[in-house]
Amino acid sequence: MYMIACEHLFTLSKNLLLFLLPLLGWQSIAAQQANQGYAVYQFLSANNHETIDFWFSSDAYVYNVRIKDFREGNDYKNRIITLSKQDSLAFEKVIDNINKKNQALPPKYVFGNLHTNFTLQNELNGDLQPVCVIDTLHFVKWEVLPDTLTINGLLCRKANGYFAGMQYIAWFVPSIPVAVAPMQLRGLPGLLVKLNNLNTHIQLMMTYLEWPAKKWVNATPCNAATATGRTVFNEQARIIQEQHRKNIRSSKTISDLLNSIHNQ
Repeated sequence: MYMIACEHLFTLSKNLLLFLLPLLGWQSIAAQQANQGYAVYQFLSANNHETIDFWFSSDAYVYNVRIKDFREGNDYKNRIITLSKQDSLAFEKVIDNINKKNQALPPKYVFGNLHTNFTLQNELNGDLQPVCVIDTLHFVKWEVLPDTLTINGLLCRKANGYFAGMQYIAWFVPSIPVAVAPMQLRGLPGLLVKLNNLNTHIQLMMTYLEWPAKKWVNATPCNAATATGRTVFNEQARIIQEQHRKNIRSSKTISDLLNSIHNQ
């Protein structure tokens, strides 16, 4: 969702992954790493709010964006204000069922490590079938500064970041000497605590930390041999999602609306 894919490098990255995978031991990360941590980040933008669970060691990381309540979406907010009391009660029952189905879906874990410039993600296609997605990443270039700031009891250092015409201000914890981070933000000489995009005003903020972690996430990466590129996957997902939204917007009756949402 947030990562930057280069489709023309997909074949090369996929072959390299197949070669390195046995050497890197993705499925035994928990057993191999002595120092492991767990953090929760809040990703904030003008139109979005995501919660990210992030497990990390010195050179490997796994993260997942939590599934949100359907009521947080604009499709729900725009429609609920137009419904009668009776229709809104029926609407809410369908929303509850959707949320229950969403919560039952498997987490879409992203797996990465500092030895490669790509990640693997467990995704679901439009038919809710598992799909392995590979992302090739381009990373922020960091410049560490002497400034310090204490955030939630953690003594942090400041860094400037530059990527694709964007400028970032980041704060990281040198006392937790790991260079991993979600998305393309890794590379700092310490755990990322806070980040601001000075161009888009997007913010990433760590709100919870276990160091060391009480337990490592119980998950393994998807099959790299069947991986598809992020660009292809996103386009397929966009077409399906746009059709769902079109069906919702064009609903003439409450029955049509509920059927459209129920089939999403």
